[in-house]
Amino acid sequence: MTIEIWKKEAEKRLKDLYPPGEAMNIIKILVESVTGLDKAAQVLSKHSLIDEKNLTTLNKAIARLLNHEPLQYVLGQAWFYGLDLQVMPGVLIPRRETEELVDWVAQYCKPGIRVLDIGTGSGCIPVAVKTVCPETEITAWDIQEKAVEVAKKNARKYGLDIKTEKQDVFSASKHPGRWEIIVSNPPYVTNAEKSLMQPNVLHYEPETALFVEDTNPLIYYKTIARFALKHLAEGGLLFFEINEHYPEQILKFLQETGFTETELRLDMQGKPRMVKASVS
Repeated sequence: MTIEIWKKEAEKRLKDLYPPGEAMNIIKILVESVTGLDKAAQVLSKHSLIDEKNLTTLNKAIARLLNHEPLQYVLGQAWFYGLDLQVMPGVLIPRRETEELVDWVAQYCKPGIRVLDIGTGSGCIPVAVKTVCPETEITAWDIQEKAVEVAKKNARKYGLDIKTEKQDVFSASKHPGRWEIIVSNPPYVTNAEKSLMQPNVLHYEPETALFVEDTNPLIYYKTIARFALKHLAEGGLLFFEINEHYPEQILKFLQETGFTETELRLDMQGKPRMVKASVS
């Protein structure tokens, strides 16, 4: 089967799952990932035959997509902040909105600054921050062993010295560490919001990295904020990615807990998505 014929058949199979333009873009990405042919080379080689091994791999990938598995898991990679990061089932896929959080954090990074990322997942935040601010000292925590290993691999891939540890912030109050910046993109989607989630997210991405109980939606923010009060250096900063439905509640809690100069930022879609707070 030629590349051109396979791509057309794959598009037919995916037509009910993705819009036409998006479906073909995904198909081109798959072909490049499996064959090494970029989009331009695919056009030049459209009449070339796909060997049996690659054809089997491509068809298996389409089958996984038809079962609503995220493309990033099928590929084993996700693009974030210009970086090609490893991801796998059980590790949250980085989102574009989090790139904006990285931009904000990076504005305050100086040589020697110590940064802690809580709930690092793939390590996307510390890897991106360390890439643009190489002289920072970064520590990354996650409670899941799989996430810790993936984060370590992503740091090693780019030759970055990031201290990655399996650590639960809920039991870390006596940790001796001290940082100038603490950042977190914690679980913040309530169970009530599950009905709004796409199947590829709901059925494949780790629930522990996404969801919180409806009765206590701010539990991670409150726990991390209390930890930060004890472990931020004087003048230190706390950054959160937040649930768009709770900005007022989060800001109020931070202010009442003892943080100063709280600031809310909107994401690229105009939704309240990030918070910064400082300690005296």
